[in-house]
Amino acid sequence: MIYDKDIEEQFHKLFQFDTDKDWIQINSFTGEIWLYGSVTARTNDITELPIRFAEVSGNFKVTGHLRNLRTLKGFPRKVGRRFTIMGSQIQNLQGGPKTVGEEYSAQENQLITLKGLAKNVGKYGVDVAKNPLQSLEGLHDKISEIVLSYDANLPLLRLLLVKHSLILENYDEFVDHRNAPVDQVDKILKKWRGHGASGILQCASELNEAGFEGNAEW
Repeated sequence: MIYDKDIEEQFHKLFQFDTDKDWIQINSFTGEIWLYGSVTARTNDITELPIRFAEVSGNFKVTGHLRNLRTLKGFPRKVGRRFTIMGSQIQNLQGGPKTVGEEYSAQENQLITLKGLAKNVGKYGVDVAKNPLQSLEGLHDKISEIVLSYDANLPLLRLLLVKHSLILENYDEFVDHRNAPVDQVDKILKKWRGHGASGILQCASELNEAGFEGNAEW
């Protein structure tokens, strides 16, 4: 038997409501938490959530409070507004939300791949800047916009799947000079976006010719 009181105590130890109008409901059969409102994580050294969320109607925010977290297991399957995970040890997005209503932000973690990225994300798109990404595996054409940091060895052809991409220079600076490598790469990607399979091949060829071999991979 699952004791709702024990789960509620764990919840309040790990999270705090954003307003006094937020509340939770616990499924006594599964132990899953349904959150009506928004929450922010408290500081804790856990590596995995000891509780399980089903859905969150508002925002779900973990910004530097769970620095030892290594998995998104137990995180909500659906977040109504903004989902934020920042400053953790996670290397992929498996176990995280499948649907996010507004924005999916996963900056400054240890992501090396986008495996597990939500299938549906709202109008503000995805932000995975300041991660040591080695692959964009997990990115798909239902994502309208993505922000990420540039690396000369990061395969970028999957960016052709999305409508808009913003590539940041050196982890933390927006590129504002015309001859920067990021600016050149971005122009090539924009040129071939929306041209299907042939566009991917042409984009790879042009990136290679321009000296961006590491980016000319899927």
